[in-house]
Amino acid sequence: MTLAAGRPLVSVVIPAYNAAAMIGDALRSVFAQTFTDFEVVVVDDGSTDDTARVVEALGAGVVRLIRQANRGPAAARNAGIAASTAPLIAFLDADDEWLPGKLELQTAYFAAHPEAALLHTATARAGDRQPEHEASRLAGEPPASVFCDLFHTDYDINTLTVMVRREAVEEAGGFDERREVHVEDWDLWLRIAARHKVGYLPVPTAVRRPGGGMSGDVEKTFRGQAAVIRKIEPICAQACSRHQQAFDACLRRRWYRFYWELGYARRRAGRRPAAAWAFLQAIARQPLAAGGWTQLAASVTGRRVAQAVRDVRTASPNPEPPSLLNHTIYRRTRRLISNHVHSADTLLHRARLGERRRILFEAASPMSFVIFRPVYERLRRDPRFEFWFTATGSAWEPTRLYEV
Repeated sequence: MTLAAGRPLVSVVIPAYNAAAMIGDALRSVFAQTFTDFEVVVVDDGSTDDTARVVEALGAGVVRLIRQANRGPAAARNAGIAASTAPLIAFLDADDEWLPGKLELQTAYFAAHPEAALLHTATARAGDRQPEHEASRLAGEPPASVFCDLFHTDYDINTLTVMVRREAVEEAGGFDERREVHVEDWDLWLRIAARHKVGYLPVPTAVRRPGGGMSGDVEKTFRGQAAVIRKIEPICAQACSRHQQAFDACLRRRWYRFYWELGYARRRAGRRPAAAWAFLQAIARQPLAAGGWTQLAASVTGRRVAQAVRDVRTASPNPEPPSLLNHTIYRRTRRLISNHVHSADTLLHRARLGERRRILFEAASPMSFVIFRPVYERLRRDPRFEFWFTATGSAWEPTRLYEV
C-alpha cells in the first residue's frame, strides 16, 4: 500500500458517512490483503461523527482522506475515483469487510483475462469460516456477456466485491449522482455490461455485515429501480439479445418482474392495497402468468386465505401452479409421450452402460454453465458418470461453453 509517487495497480475507494464505529474494521481488512500494490482513498461524505478522526488515526501515511459536503454514495465514489490513480479500481463500503486474498485473486484474474472489464465474486456471511484459494487455479474462468441477465435481475453484482478497469468506468460516465436513482451501482454495472464482458469468481472474497448494503427504504429503492429501467431501455435494443428477438415481450417481462417484486415487498410490509395495485400492474404486463394472480389474491384476501391456498398446493400430488399453457391437451399429450420415451431411453442406457450414472444439467442461461463448470471439470473424466446438457433459447449453445 502506498501514497508515494509511483502508480499502484489497484485503487481502493471507500465512501463513508457517519461510519466511525465500523470503518476501522473495513480499513483493517484492506491492510490485511496478501496483495499490497494498492492505494486507499476514503471519502468522508459529510459525516457528523468521528469518521475522519478514525481514518486519520488508522491510515496515517497510507490513506488519502477526502472530505466533502454530504452528496450521497454515488458522488462520494466518483470523488474517490477522481482522486485515485490506478488502472484497476476496487470498491468497499465502510460497513463491510474484505477477506485477505481478495485483491490477489482479482488482479490475477485480470492478468489472465484482459478482455474482462469488471470482475465480481461471491460474498460470505459474518462468522463463516473461509477456505484458502490459489489465485492461479481460479484465474481461468472466462468472462461473459451478462447484460441481459443483469437487466432482468436474474444476475446480481455485489458492489463490495467489484474490481473494475478505470477506462470502463470513465467510458460509462461514472456513477449517476442523482439522489433519486438510489441504485446507482446497478445502473453503472449495466452501462459497463452493455459494452464489455464481466467476470465472476464463485468464491467469497468479502463479508457483508448484517444491516449493510441496500437501504431499508423499500419504496425509494423501487423508485430508483424504475428510473434505471427507463434510463437503460434505449441501450437494451443493442445490448440485449432478448430485445433483438422480441423488444416488446422483453420489456413486458422486465416490468412484470419489477411490479411483482414491488407488490411482494409491500404485502410483506402489510400494505395490502398498495400491493394489490402493484400486482395489477404486473398482470397487465403478463396476464397469463399465474404468479401475479396468486399474489393479487393473497393481497386482497389476506394471509389466512393465502396460507390455506399454499397448504392445499403443498398437499396436492401435483403442486405445480395451474398454467393456461401447460395444461392444454397438446401439452398433456406431449408430456405423456415424453415420459414414455425417457423410460425407454433409461432401459437402453442401463443395458448399454450398466451402472454408469447419467447427470442431466438443465441451464437457464450461459451463466448457469459458468457456475457449474468447476463441478463438471472435476467429474467429466470419471467413468462412473455421463453428462447430458439441455438449454433453452437460440442465442447460445452449450457446446460453445464446454468441450463435450
